[in-house]
This record gives sequence, C-alpha cells and structure tokens, in this order.
Amino acid sequence: MEDAEKAIAYLKKQGGRALQKDIRKNLAVSEAKASLLVDELVAKGRVEKIKKGRGNIIILKN
Repeated sequence: MEDAEKAIAYLKKQGGRALQKDIRKNLAVSEAKASLLVDELVAKGRVEKIKKGRGNIIILKN
C-alpha cells in the first residue's frame, strides 16, 4: 500500500479527520513528505486541508 492509501485509511480510522502531524507520525514520514502527500491528496480532491494555528486539520471528502 502506498503512502497516500495509508493516509486515507488512517483518516477513515480516525472518523474522517486528523491533524497533519498525526498522519505524519502514523506513516513515519518526514514533515516535508507529509506536506507533499497532503497537497497531492488535496489536488486529487480526496481531502480538504484547514489551517488551524501552526498546524493543519485534514478532512476526508466523500
């Protein structure tokens, strides 16, 4: 399973939303890799990214 699929699976397990840093920790990737991964998923329309303070909330789209 590639990282994008793992991120989607993690979001589903977390009820459809999670902090970007929690996704990063769960996938054991760098901050840069996590950011690129989330940006890729946003571009594909799979997730929505909401800026919250110094972090991001990632929400799974249906």
